[in-house]
Amino acid sequence: MLDLIEKADRITRKYHKKITIERAVFLSWYCEKRDCKFCYMSTLNTSKKAKRTLDSVLAEVLICKNLNWNIEFLSGGYGVYSLKEIKEIAEKISEAYQKVWLNTGIMSKKEMEVFGDEIKGVTGSLETFDFDLHRVICPSKPFSKVLEMLEDAKDLGFKTAITIILGLGEKKEKLDNLFSIIRDYKIDRVTFYALNPQKNTIYEKFPSPSSLYYSEIVARTRIEFPKLEIITGIWIDKISMIGLLLLSGSDGITKFPMKSLLENYANFKEEIEYTAELQGRSFEARFRIDKEKLEEDLKKYEKNIKEKVKQYLGVI
Repeated sequence: MLDLIEKADRITRKYHKKITIERAVFLSWYCEKRDCKFCYMSTLNTSKKAKRTLDSVLAEVLICKNLNWNIEFLSGGYGVYSLKEIKEIAEKISEAYQKVWLNTGIMSKKEMEVFGDEIKGVTGSLETFDFDLHRVICPSKPFSKVLEMLEDAKDLGFKTAITIILGLGEKKEKLDNLFSIIRDYKIDRVTFYALNPQKNTIYEKFPSPSSLYYSEIVARTRIEFPKLEIITGIWIDKISMIGLLLLSGSDGITKFPMKSLLENYANFKEEIEYTAELQGRSFEARFRIDKEKLEEDLKKYEKNIKEKVKQYLGVI
């Protein structure tokens, strides 16, 4: 295991010079499918009205810009926003900060043709590399449809990414399934998550995957694909795993609630900056708001967005 991580680390130092903080921006808390067995949305009794305003989304994006955090992707449940609305949101974010990745469900090629320069790529939520398990835990998101979307996205000139949750009961020996998908579909980025057991789901009493198992999967993926972008997501109680994941090949860290990240910034800072120094990689994200720069960025926005930013800052 140590030899595996050491090999992955050597590759990471050669090809991946930067460590990032990634922020998934959620658009809603409703999903019309609600049958993914691990997902907290499957336990919620919400309506299509459980969605964010554009002002709210832009306020969060502007804070991320100030902190130099990347927008990992836009995400939300099925059946809330139209493609036109998603495109409008993506355009506003692109104007305010950077092009975005979409993780907004399975789309046809014709539907994806709506999008243009405002998006960087399309993310498919595969959730697991165990095909048999996938049929059980994600019955309304056929594996084949997700892969078809990624293939079509490539044809349209977009980058492609997939998400994988570790700890769902997958068989490690099926990891080659993941490698085949990355290779055959020319995937540009993989985001790994560690299972965060949700109350009232079948995974409520499942343990999160161990740090060594998580790191092994990341390291094997890094060794197999030296130039692949790998993002790793862990919850607030797993801060001590950050250094090991970075050594195993991760490019960036995601999943943390903004408030928790900023409140625990000293622990994050120590983990990431120490590892960055050890690997000779740069880390340019911050954990403190640059108020002067934020005021400058907000000058071109209307009062309601300015108020929303202040509201967020008051909470975090």
